[in-house]
Amino acid sequence: MARKGGKVSMTREVRTAGPAARVVLTPDRSTIRGDGKDLSFVTVTIVDRNGVQVPNAEPLVRLRVAGGATIAGVDNGDETNHERFQRDSVRLFAGQALVIVRAGRRAGAVTLMASSEKLQPGSIRLEARRVRVPGGGVSQ
Repeated sequence: MARKGGKVSMTREVRTAGPAARVVLTPDRSTIRGDGKDLSFVTVTIVDRNGVQVPNAEPLVRLRVAGGATIAGVDNGDETNHERFQRDSVRLFAGQALVIVRAGRRAGAVTLMASSEKLQPGSIRLEARRVRVPGGGVSQ
């Protein structure tokens, strides 16, 4: 608890995590340009049944994208990990990993799904939007 002028100005609560229960996906943004280049950076986190992040969870998470996008890369921040960045799975490190989703060249819904043994799977929906292309047209 922090005080300023004798009044409480900020508090912070720390909770101990229980056993890992589910995979949570959190995108940096949910709308991307359907130009074949735009990216969404999605954090993969393991949480307990109360939604508290499990900081020591390091399961292998399998990834799948539907809707005209691709996985551009994955990483977990572990400097001793020598696995390829371009694959459809990632082992979490300290309870987190990163998935980079690259938009396709068409507008529409994109779904990223993540699953791991003994954990409830997670998914998110991204929207690829039409973009104006040189010459006055728009992407499909």
